[in-house]
Amino acid sequence: MPILKLGRRAVTGLPSVTKATIFYDSELTGFGVKVTPTGAQSWIVEYRPGEGGRRVAKRRMVIGTPATLAPEKARDAAEKLLASVKLGADPATERGAARKAETVDELLDAFTKRHLVEPKLKAGTIRLNSGYIKNHIRPALGRKKATAVTHSDVSRCRTK
Repeated sequence: MPILKLGRRAVTGLPSVTKATIFYDSELTGFGVKVTPTGAQSWIVEYRPGEGGRRVAKRRMVIGTPATLAPEKARDAAEKLLASVKLGADPATERGAARKAETVDELLDAFTKRHLVEPKLKAGTIRLNSGYIKNHIRPALGRKKATAVTHSDVSRCRTK
């Protein structure tokens, strides 16, 4: 578990490794850079969620890579994440939940199956709603996560 001051020079001068190794920062506990045998590097934050302590398993989260994120910016991001952990948040779980969230397409499929396939609606209403979904909603919002849809997204969809 090597510990050093992670800066530009330190990161560019890291040795090649035979197995994945994490070099931790001497200033910020839980912040480090992970280096793989292929030479890939990524900024990481390691923490224990909830009350912490040795009974809780560690969580590790990637912030970015040294190629795209300067050490100072990565350290700032890590500080913010670790502060939110101290306040009771679990950023890795939140990120995972956001990735697993349903897309608008999936919700529209469920809606169509429930309300337009076995309907109690008139044929014209079904045609009209299907047209709205096919021509307006799916092209504008279909690939977006349902939790990420904002009021302005819906407004833009209405004006087209």
